[in-house]
Amino acid sequence: MLEAVRISCAGFPAKRPYPDFVDHFWPLAPDLLRDTRLDDRAIARAIVQRAGTQGHQLGTTKVGGCQGRRSWKKLHARVPRLGGT
Repeated sequence: MLEAVRISCAGFPAKRPYPDFVDHFWPLAPDLLRDTRLDDRAIARAIVQRAGTQGHQLGTTKVGGCQGRRSWKKLHARVPRLGGT
């Protein structure tokens, strides 16, 4: 476990499966969830493009953040806070 933390802190790629990525970052593209023609990969691509962040790669089954935690933090900063403060 400590090795995984060390690798993550070093900035190596962090990956998230498409369904998890869409579930977490859907507020960046809520209109796309209604389009039944789009799969999770297409929605994830649109989220990354709309957020305007760099350093994400779209693989076969996962979205990768090439800059480790930094690339995810940039996306998290763009997600609007739900439910008040």
